[in-house]
Amino acid sequence: MIHEAGDQLTARLLLLNERIRCVDARAAGFVGAVSPDGEALPMALEMSSRVADLVPEVVRATKRLMRQVVGDEPIGPEWDELRRKLLERR
Repeated sequence: MIHEAGDQLTARLLLLNERIRCVDARAAGFVGAVSPDGEALPMALEMSSRVADLVPEVVRATKRLMRQVVGDEPIGPEWDELRRKLLERR
């Protein structure tokens, strides 16, 4: 949380139990999208449908790369092979 929002906002939220508006949560990086009232489910279904239409290997690789970028997983040589496979599909 500190990495996304910074020390001051994190302290206010945790120590003072302050609420955060949805637009501020998005700006702080806590959420990826904000929907109008009553539109959260349709928006989530549309987004999940778009992900479901992707090649599963690409989704797994992207998620793994994201974990590696933030330091949760080391980057290894297998990325060269995956990159080669993905470029062959073009």
